[in-house]
Amino acid sequence: MTPDNRIGKLNNGLFYAYVDGYSQPPLTGTLAAIEAALGLTAKTILTENQRAAHKGLKAKPRTASWNVNLRFQHPPWDAPDGLWYQAIQAENKSCANATARRMARDDGHLAGGCGRATFTAHEAI
Repeated sequence: MTPDNRIGKLNNGLFYAYVDGYSQPPLTGTLAAIEAALGLTAKTILTENQRAAHKGLKAKPRTASWNVNLRFQHPPWDAPDGLWYQAIQAENKSCANATARRMARDDGHLAGGCGRATFTAHEAI
């Protein structure tokens, strides 16, 4: 068992932790590296260069282009297949859907009368 409940162990023997929160990719490595990144080891006082090296181990968030389809429960006559918001740059589906929801609210498409709105993001190829 690890000394901190934020650290998990993978089947291949490496350890992992979500150092910058669950929305970012986890940091994987040895137990000492993970503890150092979390600042748990009292013996290890990291310099700025060492902190930068540990941050270099983390994967950068990948930004992709998403196409989001807005469908209505009771669609209007001019949009039976829904509305498309294309080329939304976001890290994941959830962020793309949230961006499209803001855009639809600003456009006035969520004003009412069409029932429930469903957003479905598709990664653009």
